[in-house]
Amino acid sequence: MSVRKIPKNYLVTTGRLARGPGNQPAGWEGRLEQDYYTLLRDDPTVDSFDVQPVRVPVPKSRPYRPDVLVRFRPNKQGGSRAPELTEVKHSTHFKKFEEKLAPKFAAATAFAEERGWIFVKKDESHIRTPRLEVAYFLRGFRRHIPTEEQCDRLLQALRDLGGSSTSEQLLARIARDECDLQALAPSLWSLVRSDIIIMNKDAPLSSDVPLWLPMHDK
Repeated sequence: MSVRKIPKNYLVTTGRLARGPGNQPAGWEGRLEQDYYTLLRDDPTVDSFDVQPVRVPVPKSRPYRPDVLVRFRPNKQGGSRAPELTEVKHSTHFKKFEEKLAPKFAAATAFAEERGWIFVKKDESHIRTPRLEVAYFLRGFRRHIPTEEQCDRLLQALRDLGGSSTSEQLLARIARDECDLQALAPSLWSLVRSDIIIMNKDAPLSSDVPLWLPMHDK
């Protein structure tokens, strides 16, 4: 349960990020937080994330509230990754306020260790990566529902190509005309967003993207 209440703020952009059915929207302050929560929402290894769920006692200071606690799903081998209590800021902020933040971060590190978590810091180098660009691109197809006929055509064509292809090659193979191409393209990316068709979401986005079926996962 989040302890954060986001007031109106005229210095930074604020907002709320939808997290799907059954989940409360995640409040964010600043675009970097919004970007990070977008990554978490679309990361299949993430089980849940809670915004500012804890207050960390800090000696001779006010309690510190890290930005988010991230919990992960078990991997295929049944292993578990420690939850991450995370502070999200620009690298310039971490550097500028290093001395002031040090007691808070030391307290958060100890607080996390006592609970089997780890405390981490995330800046733009961890967040504004090709994966973020892909996440925002695929987000545009979240409401698109392919027809059964479109799904069958796309998947069968990919099978006929040996289970792997590129986006342009796949669409060119089955599109009957320009109108059909325009109808198929959103359906293709909807299938990619759902991981029915796979792409490398850590690779820079381009106009022609390598794609493959899950059984041919690389």
